[in-house]
Amino acid sequence: MFYSASIISSRKEFKRLEPIWASLINDSDSNNLFLTFDWIDCWLDFLPTDCTLFIVLIHKQKQLIAIAPLYKAPVKILKAISARVIRVLGDQDSSAEYQDLILHREHKEEALKEIASVIKNNAKECLAAWSPFADESTGAAERLEKVMTAADYHVASRTIAFYRLPLTDNAKIYESRLKTKQRNNIRRYHKQLSGQANLTLQNLQDLMSPEEIFTLLENLHSQRWLSKGETGAFERNPKFKEFLKAYTTRASKLGQIAAFCLFQGHKPIAIRFGFTYDNTMYEIQSGFDPSLNGAGLVAIDMAIKAAISDHLKVYDFLAFEGEYKQRFGAIKQPGRRLFAIRKNLLGWLITRAGLWPTGRYIQM
Repeated sequence: MFYSASIISSRKEFKRLEPIWASLINDSDSNNLFLTFDWIDCWLDFLPTDCTLFIVLIHKQKQLIAIAPLYKAPVKILKAISARVIRVLGDQDSSAEYQDLILHREHKEEALKEIASVIKNNAKECLAAWSPFADESTGAAERLEKVMTAADYHVASRTIAFYRLPLTDNAKIYESRLKTKQRNNIRRYHKQLSGQANLTLQNLQDLMSPEEIFTLLENLHSQRWLSKGETGAFERNPKFKEFLKAYTTRASKLGQIAAFCLFQGHKPIAIRFGFTYDNTMYEIQSGFDPSLNGAGLVAIDMAIKAAISDHLKVYDFLAFEGEYKQRFGAIKQPGRRLFAIRKNLLGWLITRAGLWPTGRYIQM
């Protein structure tokens, strides 16, 4: 069977992919927010100038069967050796998870072989590849490991976990699955907070402009962290702030904003913020008034119930901080961080030394 491969290296070429990108992702096992054309297109507005697009397209005769949404970025080894690393588009300074290749379900194995061949022959300057959030339950981790192994890289991995809450069509079923202590805590805090003024939860999508929503999120998020004597995510990473602000504007036009804000009377006291895509709520950030005990807890509970009312199927808490997420019924899903090293002398030395991208000896 005749296969052909091509490499997209310019933004202009990428823009032309929009209709076929959307079609292929719907026919794949990789249909998540962070691999959509809109997410990546917005993120490319912030792509550093020292990064280059390396998007691999595989056709089977005239049918597009795979997109490897990759780019090449700089990496510094031991603060002295400059090299290049292959990464998945949209992954830096964005909170994106679930990195993957976009493969047609009926052509996965042959597509992986073709992508590996392209990487092997067209990325010889790349010492490594890095995928920090590969989901095992969707097969993403296996796909990424297979393709880099076939491209003659050694793949090391470390485990992580994602936390997703499958939603029923009835909030009472969700409540019944909570542990008694958790249910009682929520009810107690709800009663305390509503004793001062009526509590309501609203999705700000149709009530405020994207700029107003983001400002509210930023304020509540900063309040929470300042109360602990720490800086929040936006202060720690201004690039993340600028991207998220830009995508919020785009998401507003797409009807994707899920800004579940808890009001005490007319005062906003907590927010759970994210985006909806393919019947899933992806929770990206949050914040609450730290002077009000239980505001964050009640907001999560009411946001989940609002997602159920909106007929969503999954409330995705994403990775990390699993303990509180599991108290709301989220299921722990396995994932891996994948670090692929080229099989040459430098790669062998890095592997033997056990160096890792999140450590101080490899800087991306």
